[in-house]
Amino acid sequence: MDLHWRWLFVVVPALMGSLEACDVGPWESELTVDSEVQSGGASQKRLPAGASCSCDADCDGEAAVCMLGICMQRAEGLCTAPNSEQGCAPGSRCFNTDILTDSGVCYPLYDPETCDGVQSRHGLCSPRRGGGCNAACGAACAEDTAGAGGIGAACDADEACSLRGATCYRDEDPSAPNGWVEGYCLAFDCESDDECGPGAGCFPAAEGGSPVCLSTCGSDLDCRPGYVCHTVDGEGRSACFAGCDGASTCPEGTTCLGELCVSDDVACSPDVPSGWCPEGSSCDGGACRKGPSACGAEGDALEPNDDLGAAVTAPMGVTRDLTLCEGDEDWFKIVVPERTIVRVGIRFRQAAGDIDLVVYDGVGRLLGARNGAQYPYAYRDQETDTEFYGFYSERGGAEYFVRVVGHDGAQNVYGLDVTSTPYVDGPSCVDAGFSFDECAGFGERGGGLLPFPFPDPDDLVVGGGYIWETFSNYRFARRELIMLVRDALAETLRAFPGTTPLSLIDVCQINGVTPGYDVDSPRHPESTHDQGGNIDIAYFQTDGSNDGEIICGDGSKHEDGYCSSAAKRKHIVDLEREAFFMARLFRSPRTRVIGVDKVIAPFLSRTAAQLNALPARDPRKITDDELASFSDRMAYGEGWPYHHHHIHLSMNWWPKKTAAGGGSPEASFAAPPAIHRSPALAAEQRMVWPPRPAIVR
Repeated sequence: MDLHWRWLFVVVPALMGSLEACDVGPWESELTVDSEVQSGGASQKRLPAGASCSCDADCDGEAAVCMLGICMQRAEGLCTAPNSEQGCAPGSRCFNTDILTDSGVCYPLYDPETCDGVQSRHGLCSPRRGGGCNAACGAACAEDTAGAGGIGAACDADEACSLRGATCYRDEDPSAPNGWVEGYCLAFDCESDDECGPGAGCFPAAEGGSPVCLSTCGSDLDCRPGYVCHTVDGEGRSACFAGCDGASTCPEGTTCLGELCVSDDVACSPDVPSGWCPEGSSCDGGACRKGPSACGAEGDALEPNDDLGAAVTAPMGVTRDLTLCEGDEDWFKIVVPERTIVRVGIRFRQAAGDIDLVVYDGVGRLLGARNGAQYPYAYRDQETDTEFYGFYSERGGAEYFVRVVGHDGAQNVYGLDVTSTPYVDGPSCVDAGFSFDECAGFGERGGGLLPFPFPDPDDLVVGGGYIWETFSNYRFARRELIMLVRDALAETLRAFPGTTPLSLIDVCQINGVTPGYDVDSPRHPESTHDQGGNIDIAYFQTDGSNDGEIICGDGSKHEDGYCSSAAKRKHIVDLEREAFFMARLFRSPRTRVIGVDKVIAPFLSRTAAQLNALPARDPRKITDDELASFSDRMAYGEGWPYHHHHIHLSMNWWPKKTAAGGGSPEASFAAPPAIHRSPALAAEQRMVWPPRPAIVR
């Protein structure tokens, strides 16, 4: 035998197999091939399901297919239901897929000895998203992807979604991730699949079962990184939802924790030792573990600070990996600079240990906690993973103390978050030198909102002129709203000496959402307190209590929604103070509307006319423009129930073009048209997790 040919056949046995499969011509009989080599080339071994492959022909079986680099078996037709055995060999599970559209795929049970792929959340051997094979010889080597702007596509703003009316749905708060990484184009209130575009369908997946357009899928690998395929409706249809597992990978810069992709910046890791962990676990030394956090004998870097006398000055920025052990307390001192709002808060996993942040003044008197002006408190239904407060000092140097303490001995790991923001009082935010964005509170996920601060008794503007009558979660506001309310209250205090403190009630959540959605218990109609430009304020009352209570005097209850006609003779509203205060709120062209009770409204209008008729030097006199606002911008009637307890101040909604970064900010400061009804703002719906009905496993 020619040694040259012998060398070629030994080094390249695959070529030998190719030669044997062809008619090689008349010289074939002249070649004498070593039997061992020929045998090796002629009987190529086929690979079982779960093995690595490059081509369909690498895999054993007539229905074999190399799917993203792993041998799988085609089902006998399309799967009748996801994760069923029908059409597959016993022990395997059938899933349809956009990668292979003419039949379902049978996934074998995961066995680490035989699976070169990964274990999926269903306990099956699966290819890994991003795996590959040779498309020239494999029918399932290309992953399906959502087209740019289409339903299910990544996005960073609504404008990135091409379907009319679509929303870019994503994490609202990076510190409390919901898993919708890199955004997801979807559309609420669809009526049919046809409205959703190619590769999408209309599913009852939004809160309350309302319909929403989502990307359709047959298996997890049909969804883009960071998302998995869940059965959504009773007909067995599936859509891509936030999620991950060994097969369904996360985008770069995120980590799969608790079947959700979480940003590496907040996910528990050695680099973020007090980071986010799934519910029921806590970050301990950079790893998530079940139960409360372990506490070392030495404490954290800011110990010892176990009582007011040992309080340490709270460092600016975020201090992570602070520990609260059973029986332990952490105290921090806050010194507020001149004309500055200091925001102080803690971030933690409430499910791992219920801890509280309690506030005291400079001499140690209790100012309040999450649940109001008392501590401890038994009502725990408002507990969340964050707790923040705002402090202000006009002169500078005001001192406060905050205390971190575990409820019923709870222990946990937390981060202390301290930031400062310049602030001045005055009737106009822009005239005070702030930009439009600073005034209107623009910022990612409510990031431009400020905590409406505790009153400072040494403040020469309003002093102790107001108190808080709501949870600390719900005090976030635009700078312009804080300035407007404080300025109107300051004018009222000057015009009416002896005025007692006024109760401020709900404003907004830290993420710009109406109060109550953080604990799945909305306190107001959806969107009515969004954007930090709305606040409920108690009525001034004839007995000076000025708190959030029903002012009808006629026995009306909350569920009645309005005062009865008997309130015309029995109400307890201090009409002069109330009308004057509202007039000063109307002074701002940014005030959109003030809602009041329908029985009290005519009294306020008549009182405003009387204040307008006062002599010019009377401090209670209001202007003609302010009087006109009682006709143009005071709202009441059937569309404004429950204002027999408080008034509702609403500033102009964010103009969409400005919020998106375009258009003229100055134009949006123009005086609004007359409004006599509730805002016609589209309700912002929130996705339900997990999707209903239950996920097929």
